[in-house]
Amino acid sequence: AVTRLQTDDAGITITAPTIANMANCTFPVGHIIQTVVAIKHDEVSKDTTSDTFSKVVDASDNAEWKATISNLQTDSDVLIHCSFTGSNYRAGTSSAAGGFGLYRDDAILKEPAASNFYQSGSADQSYHVSLTYVDESPSSTSHTYFLGYKANWSGITQVRSQSTHFPFTMILQEIKR
Repeated sequence: AVTRLQTDDAGITITAPTIANMANCTFPVGHIIQTVVAIKHDEVSKDTTSDTFSKVVDASDNAEWKATISNLQTDSDVLIHCSFTGSNYRAGTSSAAGGFGLYRDDAILKEPAASNFYQSGSADQSYHVSLTYVDESPSSTSHTYFLGYKANWSGITQVRSQSTHFPFTMILQEIKR
């Protein structure tokens, strides 16, 4: 760090530098430039029974399982990590499947396989889901990343992020490429 010395009537004062704009700073490769954390713990998502991948929404069709990162540098990647409780259910059987993936803004970033999360042995099962993905070379300086889901085999897939389960947590980190 660079410090500036200046004199005043009382002697010498040391003033810490202030950097208003990080655009002219050079960071080493792999350096974390910024971190954004979003947490949601107030509701269960709307069930999806569709095998078409879509954003996770609530009962009012609001896509609130998301995080936004801004002021991205052109030579950075975004590390995305999601952690939450997921659930699959299919009536009349002991097996169900569905999947979770990611959107960048309104475009699919990573779509899961149809039976990305398969379970058998009980009619309704919740499980901890952890997704990690690197968005290499994001296309603009600001993006909102959304959790997406789909069901399989005429089942139901949902996110359980109310207070009795783990909260939905999305961590975005800008990393120097």
